[in-house]
Amino acid sequence: MATRTYAEQIHGWEILSGNIKPLLKEQPHLAPLLEELESLVAEARRLESQRLKYTAKLRGVNERRAQVGARGQEVKTRLEDHLRAHFGPKSIAVLQFGFRPRTGGPKSRRRPRPPEPEPEAPN
Repeated sequence: MATRTYAEQIHGWEILSGNIKPLLKEQPHLAPLLEELESLVAEARRLESQRLKYTAKLRGVNERRAQVGARGQEVKTRLEDHLRAHFGPKSIAVLQFGFRPRTGGPKSRRRPRPPEPEPEAPN
């Protein structure tokens, strides 16, 4: 059996509530449970509305957080570039600012090929 979503559960409670109301004259002992179910449905609806509101707010916060992170990284890089220009790219003085001095030019990413074996001379 497939798992029911929260919204499907609430809808099922509403259907149950609506279908029990006509039976209350015959079975009045169900009235307290029906009242409790109806109050739970109302609370569930309020909570779902609140959840949707907070979800939208969280998305806004996450978007702003990403913007701040990107801008912070950009400013950090610019500061790092200025400090490297001031002290020199290979100076160890940049260690005090939390980054390493540059060590040299670009490194080759390709590995050198192993030498090919020389063909044997025919005898």
